[in-house]
Amino acid sequence: MDKRTFKNHAYGEIASLARAMAHPLRLEILDLLANGPKSVEEMATIGQASMASTSQQLQVLKNNRLVVAEKRGKQVFYALASRQVYDAWMGLKALTSHVNPFLDQYIRTFREPYGTEQSLGTATLSGSDYLVVDVRPVKEYLHGHLPDAVSIPMEQLAELSGSLPRDKRIVAYCRGEMCTYADEAVKYLREMGFQADRMDVSISEMLAK
Repeated sequence: MDKRTFKNHAYGEIASLARAMAHPLRLEILDLLANGPKSVEEMATIGQASMASTSQQLQVLKNNRLVVAEKRGKQVFYALASRQVYDAWMGLKALTSHVNPFLDQYIRTFREPYGTEQSLGTATLSGSDYLVVDVRPVKEYLHGHLPDAVSIPMEQLAELSGSLPRDKRIVAYCRGEMCTYADEAVKYLREMGFQADRMDVSISEMLAK
């Protein structure tokens, strides 16, 4: 094999993997699976996509060894193939923020109506004046969560908000910067008279430390 053939083949393999990630729904799927395995039905519902489209994108990811599938009864559940897949997704997102300032602007613009343009960092939560609330589905909370965080899924927030302390600042988090549950939670809690803020946190990254 001559060196040009070698390089074309090697770079071609990397380009093929990059193409496998180059779709908005596929990236969202990787982000969702970082929070735990999910069925096709769950991902289709969250991504507001058809079952057929979601299945098609999952097959692309599976064929490129980015996700793995496991049959449980009549359902098939998908998970990230490895930690490296998550790192690649986060690296791509970080690179996009670095070279394209409009991504961060899109996020800030979306959050303006919720009043969550600024988010707290985990270092801020060192005192006892905060209550950290995980507003993801319970299954994702059980897969992994921040220490001392309590689980109040977004769909149960209105029902359970009466049990939250009014003498503490409520800090809500969900799946990370691209997730909107925490924005909705903060807006609702503030309307109910609570002191509330959003925290951007990647559970996969936190659990790996």
